[in-house]
Amino acid sequence: SAGRGDNAIATLQGAMAKFPDEPLVKLELGAALGRQKRFAEAESVFRQMITADPTNAEALNYLGYMYAERGIRLQEAERMLKKALKNAPSNAYYMDSLGWVYFKKGKLKLALEYLDKASKILTDPVVYEHLGDVYAALGSFDDARMSYKKSLDKNRNQTVEDKLRLLPGAD
Repeated sequence: SAGRGDNAIATLQGAMAKFPDEPLVKLELGAALGRQKRFAEAESVFRQMITADPTNAEALNYLGYMYAERGIRLQEAERMLKKALKNAPSNAYYMDSLGWVYFKKGKLKLALEYLDKASKILTDPVVYEHLGDVYAALGSFDDARMSYKKSLDKNRNQTVEDKLRLLPGAD
């Protein structure tokens, strides 16, 4: 959060050396690597976690979402995220991730179903942005506008502001 990702990674790698079997340290290391766009290393950490515990919903979610964000391996991401949701059916973050995979696959109705459900559980700016993207793709511009505004209420973000401004009928 402080913009010192390399320091975080070094600290987490040190913690891994001391606590090699601690899942939380591995999860945080994979997440930190992903945020630093060190995707191959992050993927390796998450795959190790999934190999050790194929039901690890957090690792399944992180890796599946990382694929969805990059628009790659979407079939595999979908399988992982369905498995994560099977293990934690009320987790709105996992719903958001699966909805985002469906959006990337062009399955907008399924995306809307999962993202709408997630948005009713979480008040998260990313979930609202994803929901706005789906509504915009469906041509429901008033709903998209409302979702983008909810996202901006939680976190000012230039990308979301641009999306809002570019909607048809924007003031």
